[in-house]
Amino acid sequence: MLDLNPKGIIDGALDVFNRFFPDTAKEKQDQFKQELEAAIQSQVQQLAINAKEAESPNWFVAGWRPYVGWICGTGLGYQLLLRPLANGFAAMLHYQIAPFPSLDTATMLQLLMGMLGLGGMRTYEKFKGVQSQH
Repeated sequence: MLDLNPKGIIDGALDVFNRFFPDTAKEKQDQFKQELEAAIQSQVQQLAINAKEAESPNWFVAGWRPYVGWICGTGLGYQLLLRPLANGFAAMLHYQIAPFPSLDTATMLQLLMGMLGLGGMRTYEKFKGVQSQH
């Protein structure tokens, strides 16, 4: 299981906050600490939900993240490799065809960044020696 130390994270963030804003009133520091604790608690709860979903033997529950990852990867592969190459070869061979359609990369990259953020947690787990259950 992922071992996060929220107290260490909060203390470190408060130290940085106090270095950048040394003259901040105690109430503001307390407000910052409460907001940070709430944000961390929310993330810990989401990690617990993600772990529970991943443990599910039901492919419909556990398989949606890999499915979305494959869709995103396929879409980016098409947009960044297949489409330009196909359009280039068609032009080079003087084929009179409509150009291959473009995909919305902004949406795909937004999805990819979210998924890579989740993937970052797996990298943290690997450094901690946690084995994945496939």
